[in-house]
Amino acid sequence: LLEKGADLKGAADGGLLPVHFAARSGSSDLLSLLKKKGADMAALDALGRSPLHHAADAGKFHTVKYLLKLKQSPVQADLAGNTPVHYAVRTGKTYLVKYLLAKGGKGDLRNKEGKTPADLTKDKSILRLFKK
Repeated sequence: LLEKGADLKGAADGGLLPVHFAARSGSSDLLSLLKKKGADMAALDALGRSPLHHAADAGKFHTVKYLLKLKQSPVQADLAGNTPVHYAVRTGKTYLVKYLLAKGGKGDLRNKEGKTPADLTKDKSILRLFKK
């Protein structure tokens, strides 16, 4: 589709762009191709979520790593005040949460409902990460 001139800025419902779909699917190769074709790698959807938010929400560890190498912010909040760490805790993937925290993510940031990432999980291994 890209070779046929597909629109990289054409949004689907919710303002989702190809970079959001690629991040959610975990395709770092597709993200790399989109970047080479000039896609905005920090584009926000209609809810203010970046590709990093989408990758964290889908639990795509390698994609999260790739996007952080592109200098996406682990503390950027969406319109609801959720950061990638808020999304990552919901996946139950301790290693993903630990990685985001190691790369500058914060466990003490509250969303617009007043909840920290720790408030969104009951997973003991994840909760321990916030008690250090």
